[in-house]
Amino acid sequence: MTDPLVKPAPEEVRAELKRVLAAPTFVSSERLSTLLRFIVEETLAGRSNELKEYTLGVEVFERGADFAPKIDPIVRISAGKLRHKLLEYYEGPGAHDVVRISVPKGSYVPVFAEARATTRARAHRGFYAAMFTAVLLAGGIGMYVARARGSGAIGRQPVIRLTSDAGLTGYPALSRDGRMLAYTSDRSGDGKLDLWVQQVAGGSPLRLTRSKENEDSPDFSPDGSQIVFHSQREGGGIYVIDTLGGEPRRLIAGGRNPRWSPDGKRIAYWEGPTMTLPGSSHAGRIFTVAMGDGNPHALAADFSTARAPVWSPDGRALMFLGRREDAGPVEQGLDWWVAPLDGSPPVRTGAFEVLRKAGFGITVGNVGEPGTWVGDRVVFGGRMGDSVNLWRIGVSAKTYRVTGDLERLTFGTGTEQFPSVAGERIAFASTQPNFDIWSVPLDADRGVVTGAAEQLTRDPSHETWPTLSADGRQMAYFGPRPGNRVEVLTKPIPDGAARAVITEGSPLFPMLSPDATRILYLMEENKQRIAYLFTIGSGVRRMIADDCWLFFDWTADGHGIVAITMDRHRAVLVNVESGEQREIARGGTLSYARLSPDGKSVVLGRAAGGRLRFSIARDGESGEFPVIEGNGNDVAAGWSPGGSLVYFLLQRDGNRCLWAQRVEPAKRRLVGEAFAVQHFHKMTQGFIRLSTGRVIGGGRFVYSSSESPSNVWMTTVK
Repeated sequence: MTDPLVKPAPEEVRAELKRVLAAPTFVSSERLSTLLRFIVEETLAGRSNELKEYTLGVEVFERGADFAPKIDPIVRISAGKLRHKLLEYYEGPGAHDVVRISVPKGSYVPVFAEARATTRARAHRGFYAAMFTAVLLAGGIGMYVARARGSGAIGRQPVIRLTSDAGLTGYPALSRDGRMLAYTSDRSGDGKLDLWVQQVAGGSPLRLTRSKENEDSPDFSPDGSQIVFHSQREGGGIYVIDTLGGEPRRLIAGGRNPRWSPDGKRIAYWEGPTMTLPGSSHAGRIFTVAMGDGNPHALAADFSTARAPVWSPDGRALMFLGRREDAGPVEQGLDWWVAPLDGSPPVRTGAFEVLRKAGFGITVGNVGEPGTWVGDRVVFGGRMGDSVNLWRIGVSAKTYRVTGDLERLTFGTGTEQFPSVAGERIAFASTQPNFDIWSVPLDADRGVVTGAAEQLTRDPSHETWPTLSADGRQMAYFGPRPGNRVEVLTKPIPDGAARAVITEGSPLFPMLSPDATRILYLMEENKQRIAYLFTIGSGVRRMIADDCWLFFDWTADGHGIVAITMDRHRAVLVNVESGEQREIARGGTLSYARLSPDGKSVVLGRAAGGRLRFSIARDGESGEFPVIEGNGNDVAAGWSPGGSLVYFLLQRDGNRCLWAQRVEPAKRRLVGEAFAVQHFHKMTQGFIRLSTGRVIGGGRFVYSSSESPSNVWMTTVK
């Protein structure tokens, strides 16, 4: 454990620097070694206040006096890589080093601390009430649990690691007595998630399931004899298995995240697309089903979003993430709600108002679900700043309103979520997600992948939302900024230097023009989405529209873009020079509008009943012809250059994979069946994510995905 109250002597720091630079991780990277040596020596010399981005660009990277940090991100990118390499070193060859060197995010000043408590440290602990620390072995991150009422933090407890896997191990569930732990893991090496169980006190884990499909979200029955879980076998459903093994039994088709009622008589669960944003139409429905019955009972039927239900301690109600169908703006309607089982109207808890005031980052795409309801508190994973930690908040048993009594339980720098509580014990998953951008070589007119995937970005932070130029040689994408914000960068493909081009405000959904000279993006201003066109090089931007929900494609000549209007009932072609709009389709709740290369056809995706129906409309022709009916997680990815294939991300086998459908738009017909082009089944990779701009071009398909290694940890909280 590193103790920030223990300050090693300068000679100890220099000795540690020498050990770090001699490690293979740094020997192979001269640039990062130079950067680390410079910032350490400058800090030891008392010049840490001079470690600014401009200074490092000039002194370390020899950028010259005209170096412009806003345009050239070399320092930010290298600092991110340096943080990643230091973590690698301290979880590997430097795991037992006494002195630790780290570089906190948002700063270029290194921090020096000892990895053990000493007599000097104990002398400074008078105002810390019972502080206990534990080593987070994967990544060297100190995590703590604390009660944080009012102005102080007291009662910190150690965090114990329960699993040690290199891949994805998560979705923990404790038995009611806190002695058994169930979870899902891909440790078998079969490329899928299985259900495992083990004793908390130790012992070998027992593998419970061996299906060819993924299984997740276990929950113990109150007596600990059975486990309910979600499986993708047989089309997906809720299953039950004996805790010590046996044949799983399907309780009900469909559904996810099952939770056993306190009396063991019912299971709560929800149905709906996992990747659909909360608040969207048909973004989830909650149900209960009696054991052995098979007939589900719906709750909160008038909600457009109802997902992630958790039981009240007395079993008489369910708390869930929800929004009523007619609640107005999404941000105003989303909240935690409580639905009594006696049929009484659901009650809004007011949690999101309290959490926003406390500084939580709650947006449509980043909301917290209730985790576990214990006594008069709900434990949940919530984002504040750049990390997701465990918190708990008070809830009145009489009114179901939150009390504002908020406590922070963990202090890790990654993502801590999926809490399971048994008495004073809390098990949770700790993940270090990292989004990068990848490219797959693709003969798009034939629907054939021609080589292995290539990683285009390698920063330890998040890079997402890639869009291509027409020739596939340039890419625009999102990169991180401090404070959980983003900037837009451009980069020559495959290995050119990245350059930050839009660094002000909060840009949304950037789309690179076909000739790579302009970027179209959205900004949320006064509860509207304003579309701006940014010219690369000049830095000039101008507004072109004020009623666009999302953009999807440029026209081939770069003069127009296809967009869906804010009411999501119309697809329009917007002239980027004049701002004039021409309607090309209307009706239903539109989610996608992908323009063909010749500009004569558009693939439309409409949400209906929790599913997406894709069809093709022809310019100047009435009616549409159907292409594919998918679920709410499916995505229209775009057209082949010749216009004979339409690409989709379809979740037909439990994973988002690239599929294609051959079409003859002029004859209004499909040719053959849809076929898989590229599978993405690696469990730690998470969902494949696309931008709404061009992702197929120049012989490649680009996407972002997250490597998310995860393990299960446990702490105690009174």
